[in-house]
Amino acid sequence: MIPTAMVCLGLALGGPADPRAVAREFFTAYLKQGLDVGHLEGALAVTPFLSKRLRQVLDDAGACQADWARQQPKDSTDKPPFVDCCLFASSPEGVPTSFKVGASELLPDRRYKVFIDFTYADPPGTYSDPAIPLQTSHWRDAVILVQAAGKYLIDDFLFLRDSPREPPLLLSKSFEGCRGPHWSEQQQPEPVNHALNVKFNDLKWARIVPELGERSSEITILRVDPTTQATQLMIRVPKDTHVPKHWHSANETHTVVSGTFVIECEGQRLELGAGSFNYVPKKLAHEAWTKADEGALLFITVDQAWDINWVGGPPKPEDFSPGLSR
Repeated sequence: MIPTAMVCLGLALGGPADPRAVAREFFTAYLKQGLDVGHLEGALAVTPFLSKRLRQVLDDAGACQADWARQQPKDSTDKPPFVDCCLFASSPEGVPTSFKVGASELLPDRRYKVFIDFTYADPPGTYSDPAIPLQTSHWRDAVILVQAAGKYLIDDFLFLRDSPREPPLLLSKSFEGCRGPHWSEQQQPEPVNHALNVKFNDLKWARIVPELGERSSEITILRVDPTTQATQLMIRVPKDTHVPKHWHSANETHTVVSGTFVIECEGQRLELGAGSFNYVPKKLAHEAWTKADEGALLFITVDQAWDINWVGGPPKPEDFSPGLSR
């Protein structure tokens, strides 16, 4: 976990009033870390510059990476399929060797976008053949800053990228396959802003809690709004299942497609049959069950990105032991 305070950097508590000055301090500290600057662990040294939201994003990414590793076969040499190097630079060659702070822009949400021009230069001795010229490359990215407690903090990073086939990507949206601190074998689809038709038999399902095996509920993402990240998805819940108390960062609706779904929130438990509808406000804890002899298929919408936050931890295999009371 990324700590909330570090003493290795002399960041003034009041902080400079100019977001460009904060961006300059941040990247100066960031590049001082050397070759390990790009890894998730490298964010530790620049924690004082990061907003609470971005610290949580990187904490979740680190936990997701560990969860991914736990799910890999023994002796696997695969690497996580999301960004692990160069967290704060879309570097084509590696960690940048220098930078210049460019113009700043006030965004509609009152955050600031500050452009950063990076340079990577091959160090002397890169090539064994002295006839090979050293290479230099240049590119531009942007950092997003938010004002909190009277100072500017790094709230996100925007990989601008050069290819028209690769649109700009926010660091906070770059951890593909992660749902909060958990790794899912199903990859998030590209955001869709055109007509979309998907046959039920073509849906790709992923286990929400892989450790449960066949006892896990399964999820399929149908569509993600490219602007708001609002998501439409489906979840199928096996029979005789208890979904422990949890909450979501977004407002959520359930429509029961088939089966019976029992949900409890705000102290009220209700049995919902096929065609029934339910709405749960964001961050409101709720739990659910299916009947002993019948599972349920749910169509779900959320008005932001979908996540799941377990109040007492996700369900465990022992929760489904024979004869266990619910």
